[in-house]
Amino acid sequence: MGNRIIPCLFFGLVVLPLGVAMGATVTVHTVDDTTVSGRLVSLENGAIAIDASKGENTAHPTTLPLGDVVEVVFREPPPKVTPVAKPDAPEADAGPGRSVLGMFWPFGFHPQATSKPAGQGGDGPSSRPTTQPDAADWQIRLVNGDSLRARVDRWSGPTLNLKLDKPLAVDAEIPIDQVAQVWCGSAADIARAISLHHDASSEDIAFVAKDETIIPVNGHALGIEGESLKFRYAESDRKIALNRLVGITLAAGRPAGSNIGFHQKVSLDSGDSLSGVWWGLDTDSIVLRTAWAPSLRVPLKSIYNIGFVNGRLTYLSDLTPVKVEQTPYFGRVVPFRLDASLDGGPLKLGDTTCAKGIAVHSRCVLVYDTGQAYERLRSRLGFEQPAGRLGRVAVRVLAGGRVLYENPDLRGDQPPVDLDYDITGQRQLTLEVDFGKGQDVGDRVIWGNARLVRSRLPG
Repeated sequence: MGNRIIPCLFFGLVVLPLGVAMGATVTVHTVDDTTVSGRLVSLENGAIAIDASKGENTAHPTTLPLGDVVEVVFREPPPKVTPVAKPDAPEADAGPGRSVLGMFWPFGFHPQATSKPAGQGGDGPSSRPTTQPDAADWQIRLVNGDSLRARVDRWSGPTLNLKLDKPLAVDAEIPIDQVAQVWCGSAADIARAISLHHDASSEDIAFVAKDETIIPVNGHALGIEGESLKFRYAESDRKIALNRLVGITLAAGRPAGSNIGFHQKVSLDSGDSLSGVWWGLDTDSIVLRTAWAPSLRVPLKSIYNIGFVNGRLTYLSDLTPVKVEQTPYFGRVVPFRLDASLDGGPLKLGDTTCAKGIAVHSRCVLVYDTGQAYERLRSRLGFEQPAGRLGRVAVRVLAGGRVLYENPDLRGDQPPVDLDYDITGQRQLTLEVDFGKGQDVGDRVIWGNARLVRSRLPG
């Protein structure tokens, strides 16, 4: 769909008081590593008030400027459900003597601009069961990482009109240049399509199902008409039956980058997530100003977490390293993982579990460009337990080429180390974990809650 400019509505933080919310119990984590628990009382003048008293009489509530907050936790997140998919989905190779168009024709890719009802794409009695049982199950993923479950009401031209599912249950009009992906297939088919690792760098990609095959087709998505997706392929406008469509990745759906300022990311029990400026608070909902909705009410009972983004604190696991070096000891690289252990579980350091962090295996060097924007580096450094109990590694932390921390024999049978260093004026940060005295046995190192801190909000 060509290059598009993503509008930015996060001009600055302006919070309007919308009353008092009584009874929403939260735990607030701050930049200074303090925790406040109590009832969320109000949002006013750029600060939230928390009543930490345990009696009936409200004492003076604790007031926390939003710029000092890292996250507001309402409760533990719901368990994740991972779709089961076949691991080895075939690649989209038409093969000798077979065109891509020829592969699509039997299951809903029509060269003529005519619309047929769902399930009547010309496939006959042996047609594949629909991959789209209910349009309300569609998943919309935005360029900022947000995810929405919705029914597509209309897609024509530059906008996508949606009916958002509960708990939001509102109509929304989202500019298509803020949409990265649209998925409407079964969970298994979506997982198989994603596993193909096709990048929509210059053209949109439609993923279409036939029998046990997911086939990507490059072109330009033009919108939805009736029961079909209008899709420009090979310089002709064609149609793909929606009951054969698994999903679409859009070339316009590129990461929004650093032009989005300080804002909040709201995570819901439904699996949806919303980014915007936390604008107000009333008795049963927060008010969020997003890039596509000036005033969106989100019920408090549906929220499990509000994270604060681009504020005084930035987790390294939310940044992309500018350089990665991973060297195996015996020829097999164990890739580093973000916000999870190397096996995909929680980050466990001794008797502590970290919500954020980076798990690495020796040897691993990660280099970050911090842009001279931060004053402190903080982290809890240690080994994943119990798998890393036998580990022994050499560790260094460098800022601008200057060694901040060095331990040539960090051991897995010792307690974790808390790091807190001044990085003022330094642009480059390096985390280095090298082989130690035990080859690479148990070298499963965790940079727990690794984070960069600045003294004031940017901008």
